[in-house]
Amino acid sequence: SGFTAMKISSFRPRAAILTFAYSEMVARHLQLRWGVQVMNACIWEDVKDPAGDAVRFAVRNNYLEKGDIAVIAAGMQQVDGKMEASVEIRTVDN
Repeated sequence: SGFTAMKISSFRPRAAILTFAYSEMVARHLQLRWGVQVMNACIWEDVKDPAGDAVRFAVRNNYLEKGDIAVIAAGMQQVDGKMEASVEIRTVDN
């Protein structure tokens, strides 16, 4: 739904907000938000480590470089309709 990216955008951070969306409708909606740059979520190489894939994608596309700190926030809807949120902080090392 893009809820996490919308909430982060409301604080207007100076850093880029890279968002990965599966739905074209969600992607279009998010592109209207302040500072949000939307990418197709079908880029995942390692389904066990999507945060790592997101960081590698950001490095390859010059959003991040070695030594930068990446904050990965994810919100996922579960089968029972509840939301699960996670935040991970990584230092870019490659």
